[in-house]
This record gives sequence, C-alpha cells and structure tokens, in this order.
Amino acid sequence: MAEPNDKTLRLIFPQWQGGNNPPYVLGARLLAWLAPEATGPVEEVPVSAPTSEPLRMERGIVGRSALLEQLHQARQLIDRHQPKRMVVLGGDCLVDLAPFTYLNERYAGELAVLWVDSHPDIMTPEQFPHAHAMVLGNLLGEGDADFASVVKKPIKPQNILYLGLHGPTEWEASQIKQLGLKNISPDDVASQGSAPVLNWFASTGAKHLAIYFDWDVLDPTLFRALLFANPQT
Repeated sequence: MAEPNDKTLRLIFPQWQGGNNPPYVLGARLLAWLAPEATGPVEEVPVSAPTSEPLRMERGIVGRSALLEQLHQARQLIDRHQPKRMVVLGGDCLVDLAPFTYLNERYAGELAVLWVDSHPDIMTPEQFPHAHAMVLGNLLGEGDADFASVVKKPIKPQNILYLGLHGPTEWEASQIKQLGLKNISPDDVASQGSAPVLNWFASTGAKHLAIYFDWDVLDPTLFRALLFANPQT
C-alpha cells in the first residue's frame, strides 16, 4: 500500500441501494459537481446502476450483496491512499461505514463523531430492512454481523453526539439510552449556538473529529431538492 500522506482523499460514492433510492446516484453526482475543486486524490466507488429489476431481500436486508461488495471496494480505495482526512460525497447514509471505520482505526480510537441527522441510524434487520438506517449501529460494532464485522475498532459511544435528532421510535429511544449516546436538540442549538457541541468535543478528549451530515436535517419547505420534499415519499 502507499505511504500515508497529508492530503485529503475525496471519495465519491453514488450508492443508492442502502435505502433503495435510485435518485441518490444523481445526488452524488451533483454534490461532486458542486464541490470545490479537489486538492488531493479523488476516487469513485463503483456502484451498479439502478435497473427495472427490484432489489432482492437477502437475509433481512434489501440489496445486501451489492452493499457489501461496494463497502469492501470503498475500503480498498481508502487503503490505497491511507489518507489523513476524507471528504465523502454520497449516496445513502451507509457510505460512511468504510471511511469512519478507517479513520477510527488510523487514529487508534481517538475519533469523535458528530452525527448531524434527523434519524439515529442504529436499526437492525429485525426493525427495518434497509441498511442505510443501520450505519451508526454498525460503527459501534452492533447490528448485522456482515456489516459490523468490518469494524475492527468500534467507535466509543461517548465519542458520538447526535445533532438534529428528533422523533425516534420507542425502540430507537431505548437503544440510544442503552448505548449511552448523547443528543443535542435543534432547540438547544438555536438557543445556545455551537457551545454545547464544542463542550462535548472537549469532554471526549478525542484528537480528531468526523462530521456526518444528512440532508434530512434541512427544512424541506426551504430546500426543495431534498427527498423528503417529495410528498409521494
């Protein structure tokens, strides 16, 4: 493998099978087009194009085989460069499983994660058949064994902070409490600004931060390109 470098790897990952949402292919392409010009290496994970054939349910997860193949391909591309930093343009929520796993390994567990999302993403196949809703659970070493097994060093629960989370199901709320995951509500941010987030990061003692950003935290009445702005979804 290549020697570690100080450059930022840009990983374009137009995965759509995690939530069975073919428009996410276009979304990833638009993000790649809108993003500033890269100053480091750029890689794109090969993703099979949507077809008229429906994805198969495989042992409780829709599109399991394609998702696992793309997960391993993403990790191979990352390992080729061994970057210190990454920008990941997806794609559904599962695209961050390989990058965040790599970063937590590289930094020996000293990675904190700010999870900006309306949903907790800790489901298992027993609760939901789409793997995009399982990614944070996998990063904690939980959930489906095929996906969790790629996480050699799970992220510490105290190193994770939700921002924007609202309306979790009863099971999700119970699991969040059991795992000891922290949450800062949108109202807290509106009233206190960034201080609660900065205080949390300082309290972790972590030396590195990864930020996950799901567009569903944006108001669909103001950002019309969001999937949730479609009344048919």
